Amino acid sequence: MTESPPTTTDLVVIPVTGEAIDLNGPTTDLARTIEQIRGYLDGLIDVRRHVADELAARLDTANSRTEQVGDYLIKTNAPTQEDYSPAVLRAELEELITAGTLDAVVLDRVITTPEPKPPEPRVDKREINKLKRSTDPAVLRAVATARTITPNTRTITVTRTEGAA
Repeated sequence: MTESPPTTTDLVVIPVTGEAIDLNGPTTDLARTIEQIRGYLDGLIDVRRHVADELAARLDTANSRTEQVGDYLIKTNAPTQEDYSPAVLRAELEELITAGTLDAVVLDRVITTPEPKPPEPRVDKREINKLKRSTDPAVLRAVATARTITPNTRTITVTRTEGAA
């Protein structure tokens, strides 16, 4: 790229450093500035992630997803998400039904197909939670076999509430 004649007479200030950038300066200086700003942004994103992780950990310690702290409302999501394979769970529960451990109605309660269209079957987590409280090891094993636990990307939302300065 060749040096272009200046198009503006403005100065801009990089907020992180306070450095003034002459927009009439050489193109290489402006390109270097963009590269530096990218580094600042990456650093800020990294620091934000550490602070957000700490806030999420504090909410976890309080066994809460939402806390009002001073003038701030802090919210986070759950650290993990449970998913169950309907096909695997169906096979596991059918074995227990055949063995007489569970009643056939359990299968219809646990794996449901939402109306009005027949999409993929989904697992009703309320019914799964009931099965997870079973004292029968075979039932617990069947549910565990169909379960997948995946970590969630933690998010934090901080909102200044009324009365904040």
